[in-house]
Amino acid sequence: HDELGQVLHVIKLKLGQVPRLPDNEALLQDLEALVGDASRQVRSLTSQLSPPVLLSLGLGSALRWLKDEMAERYRLEVDCSVPQEPLPLIPTQASILFRAARELLINVARHAATPSAQLTLHRGPDRLFLNVTDHGRGFTPTPGETSRNGGFGLASLCERLEFLGGQAIIDSHPGQGCRVSLTLPLTPEPAA
Repeated sequence: HDELGQVLHVIKLKLGQVPRLPDNEALLQDLEALVGDASRQVRSLTSQLSPPVLLSLGLGSALRWLKDEMAERYRLEVDCSVPQEPLPLIPTQASILFRAARELLINVARHAATPSAQLTLHRGPDRLFLNVTDHGRGFTPTPGETSRNGGFGLASLCERLEFLGGQAIIDSHPGQGCRVSLTLPLTPEPAA
């Protein structure tokens, strides 16, 4: 996303260098407006995928922020239960768990036909558990299932977790909602 944002910025700068002739003034103004809009969208997307609160305050705070974001953007009420204390995660782990929670909640908002979901995060002795549950329409999961819009949401999510030694378990049945359980090994805390 950073590269795309930089390319859009350079395009906008170069458009500003094109001579302002009467016959192309309106076209240039339209192009500058479109590039500016695309640049704002990229910044917004980047912020949604990795909000500043994730880097500064950690995964728990970012998930509480996500709860509010889901209510505002998708009108999905999320019952969010996450620890207050910081978790021993490396930035990659925190980012993947945050993006997974976001993707799963967006799937609930788009496909489950329910106004609410539950998000829980808890720590075991050596693993972290993140669950997203809804009581919506449910579906029949199949191995390697892709998202309903032709993307690779669920399959990609599983691959990212497996890369870090984690796993995703999807428990869903038509008419009975869905529960996605993610586990990820905790990073050992450094010795004192």
